[in-house]
Amino acid sequence: MMLKYLKKYLWAAALAMVFMAAEVSCDLMQPDLMERIIDDGVLGGTAGIPDVHLVLTCGIRMLLIVCLGGACGVLGESATHS
Repeated sequence: MMLKYLKKYLWAAALAMVFMAAEVSCDLMQPDLMERIIDDGVLGGTAGIPDVHLVLTCGIRMLLIVCLGGACGVLGESATHS
């Protein structure tokens, strides 16, 4: 009986779940990138020589992932209010 009322919101709910999963995935990538920056970039990995290029590229990658996660959060929120 309630299904006829819920069918109208099925696509919005599914879209919100996809955007939420993407946002959470972006959030879960951050610690791995930070670990790589510290272990391989700053401490120099096994060679002991700091790698500035790695720090910059991982830092830029982190910024892009944060922007993507934020966009997914906003889009997921807007999908539920349509």
